[in-house]
Amino acid sequence: MKQNTRENKGRFIKDFTSHPEYPPGCRYQIDLIEGCSSHCAYCFLDDYLNADLIVIFSNPMDLEKELQESSGDEFNLTVTCDGSMLPLLKDDISAVFKILSRFPQKTFEIRFKSGGVLELLKFSPPENIVFTSTISGYAISHYLEKGTSPVDQRISALKKFQQKGYRIGVILDPVILYDDWEKEYIQIFRSIESAFDHIDRLGIGLLRLTKGMKDIFLQRVSQTPMRGRLRGELFLGEDGKYRYVFAERQKVYKKLKEMSENVNAEKRIVFMENPDAGKEFLP
Repeated sequence: MKQNTRENKGRFIKDFTSHPEYPPGCRYQIDLIEGCSSHCAYCFLDDYLNADLIVIFSNPMDLEKELQESSGDEFNLTVTCDGSMLPLLKDDISAVFKILSRFPQKTFEIRFKSGGVLELLKFSPPENIVFTSTISGYAISHYLEKGTSPVDQRISALKKFQQKGYRIGVILDPVILYDDWEKEYIQIFRSIESAFDHIDRLGIGLLRLTKGMKDIFLQRVSQTPMRGRLRGELFLGEDGKYRYVFAERQKVYKKLKEMSENVNAEKRIVFMENPDAGKEFLP
């Protein structure tokens, strides 16, 4: 992929979409890099970013003033990229980490699907960073998340971060329904239980697709062994996104809650969902 370095002439801190009735993973996002080297079939970035270009912002030092002015206390650093890409900032990532360390009352999430994120340990991340990994069903990660690490490698990376003293989390987003999805997710939760006595957060979100991504997603699936294996119909909702029907979502959240009952998480998060459906996953 091509890389372009340019100045961010706008703001680094932007509002992060969340529902006010849910405990959020964060309220704000900080975009240091735009674009991703992975090629997940469902990725919303493909709908509004140049899929062949990675933009690296050259002025991350401007972030400090924005943080001083912000009343927010939870931020995500990787909404528009994977955490494993942050080393592309080179010397700037060390400078950014020093800035973040000066705001110990604030929490910064770095989310990843690639074990290459462990390279960040070379840059001494501050203690107020939470490392989270997005984990999918084994078939999804194998066939629909090209360029990412296998699930066991993502869990292994989380273990190493936790051993270094960092808070960690697991994000199941998006959950896609397909043949044997329940068996695979039961196995995933068992792996999480055996690997961690405690995690900071367990987040979940069911598949939702923008109008521009629905046909692209289905076309991509049709070109893989997942063709014909998807389950559940997608319908356009009031928010302009395609989702599974309401009753199906309720049922899935309830099942996932039962599967994860032995996962010890400080907080549980539901992403971009109707509260009446998502509450089935929450305590």
